[in-house]
Amino acid sequence: MAAVKNVCLRNNPIRKIVLINEKLGLINLICGTILMIGYQLAYLSFKEKKFMRNLALGPGTRVTLHFALRMRDGELIDSNFEREPATFTVGDGNLLQGFEQAIFGLQEGDRKTVVIKPEHGFGQRNPNNVQEIPRGQFDAGVTLEEGLVLSFADAQKTELPGVVKRFNDDVVTVDFNHPLAGRDIVFEVAILKIEPAQVH
Repeated sequence: MAAVKNVCLRNNPIRKIVLINEKLGLINLICGTILMIGYQLAYLSFKEKKFMRNLALGPGTRVTLHFALRMRDGELIDSNFEREPATFTVGDGNLLQGFEQAIFGLQEGDRKTVVIKPEHGFGQRNPNNVQEIPRGQFDAGVTLEEGLVLSFADAQKTELPGVVKRFNDDVVTVDFNHPLAGRDIVFEVAILKIEPAQVH
């Protein structure tokens, strides 16, 4: 019987086709994996953005907002609607607690106007905070006038602003109540961004 010889053609077209198919299969596998990773990342990014949009303002959050403060009669006290927005972490002291609590639960894109009562805002007026100070304790270079805001220091050297209510040659009556004490404040906010507060 004649021996069977394996014939290996150097330029075997069938072998080339097999190699090409193997390479294409590997490329398709790599491309599929990359696409799958891309879809997963996009999905995670979508979930994160959705979570951020649904995040409600409250403890543990950092907020960026526009605000306006007005008196009941509409007189404007302060506003940043025409300026850069304010950014702060809830509870860091940048906003009075009563004002913060009035906007808890708001989300990005929300807008709200609420009336802050004195007990939740700048406090009630205290008659004991109106004091008479001898005229001689004031620097001779200070020109006194009603409504003038002066800075005083208490026993702990803490700066304390006071408003001159009236004066004569002997005494100066100074009101140490906050200028907005006893007033209802109309508080308007527009929430631009809410994110988790960074814990250091």
